[in-house]
Amino acid sequence: MKIKEYKMKQYKLIGEKYVEIGLWTMSFDRMGLEIEIDDKYEEEKDEANWIINRLVEADSSPLPKDFLEHWQDSLSPYDGMMGKIDLIQG
Repeated sequence: MKIKEYKMKQYKLIGEKYVEIGLWTMSFDRMGLEIEIDDKYEEEKDEANWIINRLVEADSSPLPKDFLEHWQDSLSPYDGMMGKIDLIQG
């Protein structure tokens, strides 16, 4: 069985350069979300854990169809950016 999932990279603005710091993965059926942030970026890792905890507490599944797009739009370019959303079939 092939698994479909959406993936989106997260970048942080360091100096004048965007550096990849993590990867967001949402299942195709929107029933699961995983956010992996490099351990060097503690503040962003804490925020990712906060997001996951809030979703669990709210019993938010399936996730909204525009969940990843929302996070793309909400991150200030002065802090970082989210990459494009890719549908991966593995």
